[in-house]
Amino acid sequence: MPDTPGMGDNHPTPGPLGPAQKRMQYIAGVVILASCTLAAVVVGNGWSWPLFLWGAVVGFVAGPLQRVVTVYAAHRAGVPEAVMAEREAAFRDRNRHGGHLTAMIGVSSGIFSAGTGIWALNLFLTVLLALSVLMLLLLGPRLARRAREGQA
Repeated sequence: MPDTPGMGDNHPTPGPLGPAQKRMQYIAGVVILASCTLAAVVVGNGWSWPLFLWGAVVGFVAGPLQRVVTVYAAHRAGVPEAVMAEREAAFRDRNRHGGHLTAMIGVSSGIFSAGTGIWALNLFLTVLLALSVLMLLLLGPRLARRAREGQA
């Protein structure tokens, strides 16, 4: 596969997921959802709507938030528009179904936490999301340096 121009790296851009990979993503999401539901039913001692909503919101917000922060960091870094458009198209093709898995993981976390009263899994996912956003913002200067080296 061709290298992505303008970023100074020699890593090929991965192509879109094939049908088998998409199917595996959905199967993984369903298995995680079923496992957390079973654990909440077997071990559960009630239900907490705030804990459920916390996990579900983190799951549904994670994907779009990371994309927004990535685009912001790239613009701040001065990545050329042509490179951004090419990368955005590759990302969209490759991760068309990835948002479903992220949402399913968040809902699964919410179900587990709400059913068992254990909020640690929701906290872990929230911290993971915050760290991933922070890392994307901190990588902005490195992206700028790599973009400038690629243009030179």
